[in-house]
Amino acid sequence: MGLKFDVQPGAALGTVAAADSHGQTMQAQAQAAVNAADLLASDALPHAGGVAAAVSSFSEEVLKKTHTSVSTARHNNAEGTRSAISAHQAGDAEASGNAQASASQVCTPDMPGGGAR
Repeated sequence: MGLKFDVQPGAALGTVAAADSHGQTMQAQAQAAVNAADLLASDALPHAGGVAAAVSSFSEEVLKKTHTSVSTARHNNAEGTRSAISAHQAGDAEASGNAQASASQVCTPDMPGGGAR
């Protein structure tokens, strides 16, 4: 038995919007972590060169890369899903139009005795 999916575009777009909103929150939190680490390395640890360098390295190698990764993934996933839903809607509209056009071309047979009495 095959799977049948009934995509509800409005509900699907609502889910994408909610997921994108959570992704934006994660992106903002990742940026806040980068900002905090940079502030810590530059202002709070001016006399602890080794510790400041370690925090700065952590910010560059982990936090900034995480921020970039979250930002890119959020954007690509949301836009890709929106595009797929739009394509699905366009396909549904085209399929519906084709079905209506085909139905309008169906001939009603003239059966003997099938006329008005």
